[in-house]
Amino acid sequence: MADSLSLLPPSDARRLAQRSNRQKRRRITSSKPANKPTKAKFDDDDDSQGEAAEDHAGAILGADDDEEGQGKTREELELEAALFGGSHASTSDLRVDRSSKQAATHVADDQLFQMDDSLPSPTARGKQRASDEDDDDASDSDSDDDSTSREAFASDSDEETQDVQPVRARKKALWNDPADQATTDAGEMVIPLNRSRLKKLKRARDETSIVGVQDYEQRLRQQYEKMHPTPAWATSARQTRATQQQDDLLSTTSAGILKRGKRLKKGEIRMTRLKDANFQSKAKSGIQALSFHPSASILFTASSDRRLKLFQIDGLQNTLLQSVHLPELPISSAAFDPTGNSILLTGNRPFWYSYDLQSGRAVRSPRGMWSHQAAGSEGGGMELFKFANSTPSSASSMLAVAGRSGMVHLIDYTSSFGAGGQVVGTVKTSSPVKGLAWQKQGKELIVLGSDAEVYIWDVGTRRCMARWKDAGGFGTTGLSTDPSERLLAIGSTSGIVNLYAREDIHQATSKHSATAALGFTEQAKAAKTFDQLTTSISAMTFNSSSELLAIASRQSDHALRLIHTDSRTVCSNWPTSQTPLAHVTGMSFRADSKLLAIGNTRGKTLLYQLDHYL
Repeated sequence: MADSLSLLPPSDARRLAQRSNRQKRRRITSSKPANKPTKAKFDDDDDSQGEAAEDHAGAILGADDDEEGQGKTREELELEAALFGGSHASTSDLRVDRSSKQAATHVADDQLFQMDDSLPSPTARGKQRASDEDDDDASDSDSDDDSTSREAFASDSDEETQDVQPVRARKKALWNDPADQATTDAGEMVIPLNRSRLKKLKRARDETSIVGVQDYEQRLRQQYEKMHPTPAWATSARQTRATQQQDDLLSTTSAGILKRGKRLKKGEIRMTRLKDANFQSKAKSGIQALSFHPSASILFTASSDRRLKLFQIDGLQNTLLQSVHLPELPISSAAFDPTGNSILLTGNRPFWYSYDLQSGRAVRSPRGMWSHQAAGSEGGGMELFKFANSTPSSASSMLAVAGRSGMVHLIDYTSSFGAGGQVVGTVKTSSPVKGLAWQKQGKELIVLGSDAEVYIWDVGTRRCMARWKDAGGFGTTGLSTDPSERLLAIGSTSGIVNLYAREDIHQATSKHSATAALGFTEQAKAAKTFDQLTTSISAMTFNSSSELLAIASRQSDHALRLIHTDSRTVCSNWPTSQTPLAHVTGMSFRADSKLLAIGNTRGKTLLYQLDHYL
């Protein structure tokens, strides 16, 4: 019989051997003296079919085996018929046709079952297999064909679903490195941790290596998430899905970044240095101007080497988008227009350039936009200008440009798409202009003179609405207003910065009509005076929430301070003596206040992250 089994396919031989073993165990049990005939567990039709099968098997095995065949069971006869041959018609007669199941041993192995897409759970499959095995051992009525079908189904099901676990569904990775799988199949990979860049992956001080690609990948992911934590808007989205409750979130930027609406506390501020904004293309000379886009994470830098560069800021790559060379203009000032579609660049020349971001073209304005006597600032150029804070629905964008002898020209910047514009009016102060600022959506213009006098003009009527003087009367260098128009800062040549609140300005301007007839100007009282810097103030800027005021002087090293406007105090922990500021030439907060860019005379643009706004 062993020789006959070797001629069969492995799957058939295995099944026949299992049947033979079960028949041997039953014959041993039936050989006891007090043994009673086992009652067959078939219906009447099945009994008649079994008797016919036994007679047919006896005929196949020959006349010499008739007596032996009569003493054998039906399953033994089936086994012998399958081993020693027989016609297809005769062997098919040996199949038992039950009422609830259909035999299928004459079908190919790969057609014995059909896989379902929705497989039962591992627990259910385990219980079903255990139940089936118990039924095989306890009942003689289980057919061999049904056992074969169950074994085949269970085997394939285990192979295809052995890794199925009741875990929460996650999105599949967009890409998997085949080299990682090849390395895992080849054996465990050992990654030494003696390199300085990998020491941060240690979990124990005495650890020297990482075993396995998966562990190495997991540690890299953890280190990346530690350096770049999940944004607040993503965390809030997960919490919303998990609890089905909406958090009270506020949109604080035009870019739509969400954060909780809590105010910045006084005292210390957490700052994290990122890669320099222009590390991919450092300027060959000092940074003269820089600014973030009003709504996008784009930063431009303008340097004294007459180059304009735009960068896509992400804190990691800070990709260089464009570099423009303007050989005719030594750039000293630059700014985005309120729409963010163009950049206005000026210098000590009687013209400016307007760079269009969409077309990538730089257009020069014509000369002689106004009379020669009023043209240009005291230095002969157009270095000092300021765009009005117009609304998105506004049809025009007003631009104020400081001229000579206290003249300020009002220009409709959008009338010629930046190529000159149209002069719509002029106002005049009694001294050279040192600062410009707009308020009330471009309806009022604030002008600061070198004599520390401040003028508030009605742009529509060209009338001076109020006039007051900076406290102390120091030589002024510039002014800046916050986005909420609640605060106004004025810098001086001595390094002092006076911060005024709206009520302070209102109190001073209300007395203007009474004191003007007497020939002098009312002096306003500053809400707070900051004297941390000792050299001339060259740059001042507020962040978008009006919580921070950055002031700097380019004449001294490390001369930069951050002022907490709510408490009227200076942040004490930053910058430190180790902060590589050098001589600061300008600062710019991103629209969401998460980033602060700082330009210096070395051609670098430092980039810092304000952790409070994450």
